[in-house]
This record gives sequence, structure tokens and C-alpha cells, in this order.
Amino acid sequence: MRRIRTYFAFAAVLSLLMAASCDKTVPDDNSKEPDVENQDPENQDPENPDPENQDPEPPAEPEIPTAVNDGTYVIDGTEYTFRSTAAMLAGGRVTIAATPSDGYTDLIDIMTATDLQYFFAGMSQELIGKDIDLMTETGDFTIYSTLAEGTIKNIALGNVGEITKGSCSLTEAEGVYTLKAGVILKDGTTIAVNFSAEVEKVMEITNEITIGDSVNPVKAAFYKDDGKRTYMNFTASDIRYYNEIDAAECYIRVLMANSLITAEETGVEGIGENTFSFIMKNNTTGELTTFNRSDLDGVEGSFYVKHEDEGFYAVIFDFTVDGKKICVSYQGEFTSEDKTSADEEQIFCHEELEILIDSAELEEGDPESTLTFNLHNGETVSVKMPASYFDGAEHLLENDPSITIRHESVIFNYAEGSIGAVRISVDREAGSIDAFFTNYDNCELCYKGNCTIK
Repeated sequence: MRRIRTYFAFAAVLSLLMAASCDKTVPDDNSKEPDVENQDPENQDPENPDPENQDPEPPAEPEIPTAVNDGTYVIDGTEYTFRSTAAMLAGGRVTIAATPSDGYTDLIDIMTATDLQYFFAGMSQELIGKDIDLMTETGDFTIYSTLAEGTIKNIALGNVGEITKGSCSLTEAEGVYTLKAGVILKDGTTIAVNFSAEVEKVMEITNEITIGDSVNPVKAAFYKDDGKRTYMNFTASDIRYYNEIDAAECYIRVLMANSLITAEETGVEGIGENTFSFIMKNNTTGELTTFNRSDLDGVEGSFYVKHEDEGFYAVIFDFTVDGKKICVSYQGEFTSEDKTSADEEQIFCHEELEILIDSAELEEGDPESTLTFNLHNGETVSVKMPASYFDGAEHLLENDPSITIRHESVIFNYAEGSIGAVRISVDREAGSIDAFFTNYDNCELCYKGNCTIK
């Protein structure tokens, strides 16, 4: 544009100079016609213009390409066919993809297949049904492509450097989504797509436990499958083994027949005669909520359980029991209920520290006794509490100011506002102890072995 404006300015100056030159050379006889070459451009014969004074036409901007036919893509004017499409709705976004390869019905399979060509788009539901300009759109969208001769690394909000122009629309009708998009790459390559896919319903997993208004992450999950029934346990407390579940601040336990593990959402009315029981227990407050297949009065909601691999499940237990919401949403690895802390497993974990325990010493007193653990790195952990508490029962820090656990300069006790559970049993004849401690967050101690008793 700057060149054109410069050219206009130059042409105007040239015209003035030519006009001035004409004034100096025209004879006194005003009746003589001026030379044609000195005529003002505006007075020239339009059929015989002076090529030096013609303004060049600006080049026409290329139009955004389109793919007219459904199930096709067009690269630089050549049309190709998509043979597999898939779409998914999750996390408030719609994602859709297509590939020229046969046999794909799952979007994740398309995205994870090795060396597969595909076109992918994802956008927030707020953009569904809108024609968007990719260069100026402020909503959430993503587009990329591995199509041969039509590769797009990533086009997204604030990241449109690969293209000069582009538009996109994603529409929906009765669960079928249709994507129409066209872009012009910086190197001039044009890409257009037009394809449809029926959305795959996906349960949204949050890895959280919700009890009333309280929402916490699932930190431990345990399972046992006896071939007919599966037991599942969930807690927001940071424990490692199922036999420590009673030390958790709160836990949820579900027992269900394997015939109910269908990877489909099932309402409580679908339990029927199948084995099913639910327990939510708060070890701190003593609150207990239970129901089973024989007593579903006051229970509403649904459950979804998918067995993904050995020890791996995706689950949602979403119930309202007597007006109180109780929900577990978790996907990932479950620890077997049969796995326990082995005799040789003597370990202390705190924040990023995970260190073996070399030995333990119990100094008995009256009324208090102190148990000291010597860590492999030279540090110590001590437990000081009434001698009567070394009885193998659970004792809670938040309820008892007489318990103090210390790791170097870090103290866990009632005065510091700590919560947690400690359990220590002593076998004086064998000279051994079985000890466990957790603060339900970032500290845990497990020890079962020899102990020097003083």
C-alpha cells in the first residue's frame, strides 16, 4: 500500500512538472491544440491511455477455501475423502477429528494411533453454531492437522502465526456435529475440511470426593476382586495400604457385583437383585452413612464403573442420601487390599523426603513414653504420648493435646493445630513394635520390626 501511495504522489508531481513545461512552450496562438502527449491524464482518450500514467490494479486477496462435499478435505484444490470420524464432549469442550484411514470410531484412538493422518478441532461449547474468524476470535479453540501436504502444528487463541486467513464453524443437530473449516497457510497452501461425527458421551472424571459442601482430592484407592464381587475404597487421606484405612480421617467403601461393572451410567433403580452396598465413615466425627440393595429409601443418584485394566478403574459414585450429596469421581490405579507394609518396609515420608528407618528405641516412662526412630540420613522422628497409648489403638492428634510427633524442627500436635492419627503396639517379649502415623496430608511413617526397649 505504501508503494501505491508513493506512486500516486510521484504521478501527481510528474503531472505538475509536465503542466509547467507546457506553459513555457505553448505558442501565443491559443487556438493551437496542445500535443497529445502533454494532455492532462484526465483529458486523455480512455481508449488510448498513457501506460506511464496508469494506476496498477491491486492483486485480489485469495478467498478462504471451502470443501463442498461432506466427508471430504481439499488441499490446494484437490479433493480427498475422510473414511473415519469421531467426536467427544468433555470438560465443556467439543473435540472432533477425521482421518482418511478406515476402521476408527473412537477419537482417542485416532489421536494416539502411530503415524496416522488426521484433522482435529476442539472448541468451547459457547462457539458451537457460530462462524468464527480464526484471526480475530477470542473464544477457546484449537486446530491442528497431520494430513499429508496439509500439516498444521497448532492454531489456537493467540496463536495464529501459521496462517494468513481462516474460518471455522462447528454445528450440532441431534448429537451429530459438523465441522467446516478453511485456512490459508503462510506458504500459500490452502486447506479445507467438511465432515460430521456423532458425539461420544464421556463421563467427566475429577478425581475428587465430595461430601456435602466439602470437596477433596482422592489420595488413595484400594480394591479387591474375588471373581464375583469387587470391593472399592476411597479416601482423601494420604495412606498407602488398605489395612491403614481406619487411620484415615474419612473413607468411602463400595461393594458391588461384577455384573454391575458395565461402563454405562446406571441409576440406583438399576441395582435390582445384584450385590451392592455403600458405606461412608468419618473416623473423626463418628458420622456413618450406609445403604444397600435392600434399603434404598432416601437414596437417589447413579453410578458408573469401567474396568480399564488390571487394578485400573474409572468410577463415579454420585448419590444423594437423605438429602446429603456424597460423590466419588476417580480414574486411575487402585492398590490391592492384600498389599500391606512388609516387615522390611520401614519408611518415613515427609514432603519430598522418603527415607528408610534404620532402628527404633522406646523409652518407657510414667506417665509418658517416648519412641524414637533413627532415619537412614541421620535424622530422627520421635513420638511422645501417654504410656497407655502404646496399646495398638488409633489415637487422634486433633482430639488429644498429650500427643506430640516431632521430625527435627517440625512438630505435629494439638497446639500446632495438627490433625492425624497414630497407632503403636508393643510386643515386649519379642522386642518389636508395629507403628503407623499420618497427618492425612504430607507426612507418613510405617515401621514394623525390632525395637530397643528401655
